[in-house]
Amino acid sequence: MQLTKFLVTFLLPLGILALPAPEEVVEARDADSELQVSSEAAAAQGTSDNNDAPAKLFARDRYCRINGSGRVNCRTCASTSCSAPYYVQGGDWYNFDCAVYGQPIYGNPVWVRLVYEGCYVSAYYTDAGCTYESLGGC
Repeated sequence: MQLTKFLVTFLLPLGILALPAPEEVVEARDADSELQVSSEAAAAQGTSDNNDAPAKLFARDRYCRINGSGRVNCRTCASTSCSAPYYVQGGDWYNFDCAVYGQPIYGNPVWVRLVYEGCYVSAYYTDAGCTYESLGGC
């Protein structure tokens, strides 16, 4: 009898929580989460050399440290002419997923993309492990 009470009390609510959400809720959530890409970002996304090279086929996200101690802008495209809705803090580690070529910063044309924000930071400001070769093109 005790086992039956336990199963009803704890497993029934878990079973209800495991039910899939109605399609209307999923569609509404997906529509709200779509990114709005500005025309300036679409025009200056940077370029990428995607190909079948093994280094690019097996490129993985990489955690890289931001050099220095100040804030570094994270821009909507690989150029300083694009807006900077986010920033990264010097000395902290961030997850980057790919790289593009864009406006050179102090001679370095590589920009790396933050995974969650989808914005770009010049590779000039990242540690030596965050390169185009290690991340692969976007």
